[in-house]
Amino acid sequence: MTFSCLGSFIGAFILAAILCVISLIRFMENHKNNMLRMFKGDKSFIPKFMSVSQFMIGNGLRYHSFQIAYFMWGYLLLVLLFFVFLFCLYLLTFPEIRDWVRSWAEGGGVLLAVAFLTRLSLPITAMTIFRDRNYSKDVISINNRNVYLVFSYFWFFLGLPMGVFSAMFRILKTMAVGALMLPRIDHSLMPDGFQRLDRGFNAYICYLHVQTAYRNPVLRVFCQILSDETRHNRERKWTYSAQARARWFLALTLIRNPQLASNRKLGGFKAGKAPQPNQGGCVEHGDVKIEVGRYGLMQDK
Repeated sequence: MTFSCLGSFIGAFILAAILCVISLIRFMENHKNNMLRMFKGDKSFIPKFMSVSQFMIGNGLRYHSFQIAYFMWGYLLLVLLFFVFLFCLYLLTFPEIRDWVRSWAEGGGVLLAVAFLTRLSLPITAMTIFRDRNYSKDVISINNRNVYLVFSYFWFFLGLPMGVFSAMFRILKTMAVGALMLPRIDHSLMPDGFQRLDRGFNAYICYLHVQTAYRNPVLRVFCQILSDETRHNRERKWTYSAQARARWFLALTLIRNPQLASNRKLGGFKAGKAPQPNQGGCVEHGDVKIEVGRYGLMQDK
């Protein structure tokens, strides 16, 4: 018994680990697809009750911790479920348990066969008796309406016990799907209308909105282009055009005010020999040479 429990635990840990790895890969793929859809402006997969607001920044901060916590709890729950399943398979090796299961299957086999045949009769009658041959099978058409009404009346009593068992299986299937999807925070376990109660899914949606707002590739490329252009224009203006710009301002000032040329104190310029405004002359300053004409015109040589 001890060896069987240990073997069941080892098998449960291995199966749960494999399933969690597959779930993690699927989550990463779905997260990438969701981000691409958000970048394109497609938000059809997001519940309508979630509107963009400033509170998404705070809710998005909980995503990372929620993802780790959900993954750990999902792994532990899968280990427990796989252990119970494998241990039940081990119990079938005992003759007493095997005989009990066989007797139960023989007693309920008739009911299962009747339920299966009854369920199979629905699509057969829908395709043969109730179908109008004048229309294709893709169109809802009813022929022999009186037979349809009689069949629906008797089916009420036959479908009632099947509904009871279907409800039980619905609970089991919901539990199984919930256990399998618990590590994945990108899917809500709640149905439509109750997804606001799933805090993990809400944190994931808020995280997607925040990442879309600050990691949009179009926005980042646009900002990078603006930054590069601004830096390029600033460096070019400072290193190449500052000196030339000052010279052109000086030349323009002297052209409009030729009388200022004789009053400038320049290196190598003698005040006694300064040219008059109405006379031709030449003024040199460094590598700038300005010639004042008789009519007040100036040329930069």
